[in-house]
Amino acid sequence: MAKEKSLINKWSHLKSEIKRRPILGLKLGLSAETLHHYYYHTPPDEEILRVEATLYKDRAEKTKRIRDELSKVVGHREAVKISQKIGISDSKLRDIMEGKDLTPSYDIIAKIEFFLFMIFGFDVSLENEEFKNAYLETLVDNLSSKVNSIGISLLRCSENMAFLKKYPVNKNYPKLSSSDEYYIKGPLSAIGWDLKKLTEVHEEIQIFMDAYVRKGKDIR
Repeated sequence: MAKEKSLINKWSHLKSEIKRRPILGLKLGLSAETLHHYYYHTPPDEEILRVEATLYKDRAEKTKRIRDELSKVVGHREAVKISQKIGISDSKLRDIMEGKDLTPSYDIIAKIEFFLFMIFGFDVSLENEEFKNAYLETLVDNLSSKVNSIGISLLRCSENMAFLKKYPVNKNYPKLSSSDEYYIKGPLSAIGWDLKKLTEVHEEIQIFMDAYVRKGKDIR
């Protein structure tokens, strides 16, 4: 029973990968009819294991291909900066480059392929071709959302500043209560935090511009 549940869970994950990248079905040698059937019915155990092994091998081959290209542009010291441009952690990038991670997820492979495409004109895997535009659009949407969130927070701080009008500008104003201290320090603290986040998102936008926009390459 435990083994059956494990295989069912395994197939659920594999199926989600194939659904997101239907072209993988060709690599698996599955007809459209068979693939459609497997979307709604669990395949035999040996078929699940075959699919798992095939996709594992596919990810390993793609990882080796991107590792060879990454070695041309990424030194140990540049890992942090390059990983930010790609959109993955520097530890994950190092693991891939050092051969510690031989089969990263398809999502990570896609991000690295897109980055290498912009730098070298790297041939993106067939299943990732359709995601080029969506990938960059998602990056822009995420950056826009961060800027919008900071803007809302700053506006809220601005509204809270009206609280300060209750205090007269003279040296005889009463001692502040703990509640007053909270309302006065709150906007200052929030503004400081927003400035920190704004600096971070400014750097992210700069990285995006340098990595994608200023390359002058049309990926459409």
